[in-house]
Amino acid sequence: MKEFFKPWVLAILLVFLKFHLGFSHMLWIEEEKGEFKIFWGHKGKVEPYNPERIKEIKVFDERERSLKFNKKTEDKALVLLVNRKPSIIIASMEEVYLVNTSEGRKRMNKIEAQKQGLQVTESFMVIQATKGIFSDTPILKKPLGIRLEPLFMDNPFEKRDLIEVKILYEGKPVEGVSVLNAFHKELAKTDSQGMVKLKVEDLKLKEGYYTLVTSYKVKISDPKADYIWLITSLTWQK
Repeated sequence: MKEFFKPWVLAILLVFLKFHLGFSHMLWIEEEKGEFKIFWGHKGKVEPYNPERIKEIKVFDERERSLKFNKKTEDKALVLLVNRKPSIIIASMEEVYLVNTSEGRKRMNKIEAQKQGLQVTESFMVIQATKGIFSDTPILKKPLGIRLEPLFMDNPFEKRDLIEVKILYEGKPVEGVSVLNAFHKELAKTDSQGMVKLKVEDLKLKEGYYTLVTSYKVKISDPKADYIWLITSLTWQK
């Protein structure tokens, strides 16, 4: 047994576990002094990104009316200037390809990796999105067009210990979606109705700010990737 368990076998196992137990970076939106900043990072830590990678932004009031906004770049992050406080902001980032190989995770597609002679075990097209909630609104339970979309079934601004969330994939409830906090701890998976019930305290990122992250992988037929990997965060700020 010891002879079989070669160092290279251990290395591959560690890479495999690292890739499957965690998820990629996440998007989220915070209000700071009347400005709404789109952050990108890992385990709650903000990291710089190219603001041009944010490809879609929608800003809504409490009645689902679109609000106009201006954009600026600050510290390599995108900042939204809205004429009045929105209820919901959604944003998505352009897709990125990742491959899992015996040499670790690489940011490239499967074809590119194979041309470099890498042994690819899995490959993904990662799509990241976020939905930020900033006030109570009747449209909390209404889909707003995100491919993997979490919806609050309870009012997150009311004092409560548990909160119920429904998750849709392409507009329909989906089973088996992993729900994590911002620190990569898996809290639950959706049932056959796309539902999860979560402890609010488990979702706390910092004082007055809460986030959950949904992660779902869909098998595809594409020479560049084996799966689409959808990562959508749902946040609320009191």
